[in-house]
Amino acid sequence: MNKQTRSREYVSATEGRNKRYKPTLRKRHELSSADMLDIISYWQAHQPIMSELGREFEITAFLAWTIVRQFKLDGLFIAKLRAKEQLYEEKVESVKSTVANLLRDGSHVWSIASVQAKISHNEGKKVSRTIVAHVLRDILGMSYRKVLHTAYLVNTNRSLVLRQKFAQKMLPLLASNMRIINIDESSVPFLDFRRHKWAPRQNKNSLARKDLTPRVNMIVAVDTTGKVYAALTQINTDSEVMISFLSRLATVLSKEDPQWRQIAAC
Repeated sequence: MNKQTRSREYVSATEGRNKRYKPTLRKRHELSSADMLDIISYWQAHQPIMSELGREFEITAFLAWTIVRQFKLDGLFIAKLRAKEQLYEEKVESVKSTVANLLRDGSHVWSIASVQAKISHNEGKKVSRTIVAHVLRDILGMSYRKVLHTAYLVNTNRSLVLRQKFAQKMLPLLASNMRIINIDESSVPFLDFRRHKWAPRQNKNSLARKDLTPRVNMIVAVDTTGKVYAALTQINTDSEVMISFLSRLATVLSKEDPQWRQIAAC
């Protein structure tokens, strides 16, 4: 082994030993009010120099001097810091409970602003975006991701209950031979509704589609006797359009049977 190789191994061993025994110094934000109280108590009892005080609590000498200086300037420094920490912990708990209630009720956490508004409305507190983001990301392990749209779940507990209540109301009406008209609205975005076709395996099974411009909207009324009343529009279906359709439908029904209102009232 030559001299240069031995020198490199000695330097490597020295760096590893220094890295192994060198303590990791804590930063200012890593110290709690209890840690600072211990630092002040130790300084009052032993009056060490700042380098010794820093080594004792694994902080820099400058940070130790800063804490002692703040205590000398304001004797209530630790108490104020403890009150600030308590207020911060209360805000964190408010965010955690608010998010937990939203998730338990089946609601969605759309944004940080929505959580802030919820806390402000329920508790009258103002919570910063930084605290809300810290709780969502670091404490609750949540992330802000793109929403993937899936098929609507029609068999949820709410849907099952509503369908049962609808059946309890509808079956007696059908048994009494009452004429019931159901009205719904939809759109026709394109004309080619074919979804499958045969094609060679090595070829792409794609087909160009041309959307309708402007879009065609359809309003249809179907009654229990099988009669259909339809209307086509090329404007957005709002309340005024629906009122116009209902008015026209009532006119058509009156022409078919002038007594249909009395029957419906019965």
